[in-house]
Amino acid sequence: MQCKITPSVMTCDLLNFEKELYDLQEAGIDWIHFDLMDGKYVKNLGLAPQMVSKIKEKFPKIIIDLHCMVNDIENIQDILKDGDYVTIHFSSKQKSSLEEIYNNLKVNGLKVGLAIDLDDKFDDYEKYLEIVDLVTVMSIRPGFAGSSFEQKAWTTIERLANLKIEKNFLIQIDGGVRENNIYKLAENQVDLIVVGSWLFGEQDYKNRVSNFYMKVNY
Repeated sequence: MQCKITPSVMTCDLLNFEKELYDLQEAGIDWIHFDLMDGKYVKNLGLAPQMVSKIKEKFPKIIIDLHCMVNDIENIQDILKDGDYVTIHFSSKQKSSLEEIYNNLKVNGLKVGLAIDLDDKFDDYEKYLEIVDLVTVMSIRPGFAGSSFEQKAWTTIERLANLKIEKNFLIQIDGGVRENNIYKLAENQVDLIVVGSWLFGEQDYKNRVSNFYMKVNY
């Protein structure tokens, strides 16, 4: 898979949300990152879950990764069906086992992801690499956009890069992506790069995205 930019729509102009999605699509974006937060697993709130079905209705070709920074994911299970990927934090608190939750999601045609926080231990989550389609490496403390990239994330990226073909999963990085590290991330076999201000801080999304793809994928 060629490296893709996956904008975190929580950081776009929410007052002009639909126009932002049109502009992203025009810029060549076909995958977005949608943050769901419950105020418990992380001390913050994300986007309204009801927006997911509206996005899928108006932009059916855009892949939606639902990044669930929530405990008790069963409470929002009805909303998840409108996404494409459902990413759950390894250290979140769930009533059921992750295996059981993943199986239920897969039965409903969803792809599943595992989010790894900075303090999570490889030996603890390694077994899930056989199950998931996507592994998201958190390079910031989850829940707050705009934080700086934590250097310890590079060790996790390197370890996962050595396993991703064998285990058949994609690697995504989330947090602190800037011009000074985005190309290094692409060089280190990261498949999906979640961005906020790197893209939404620009006037011309298409130019920003196309310049990146020209440098890393060709």
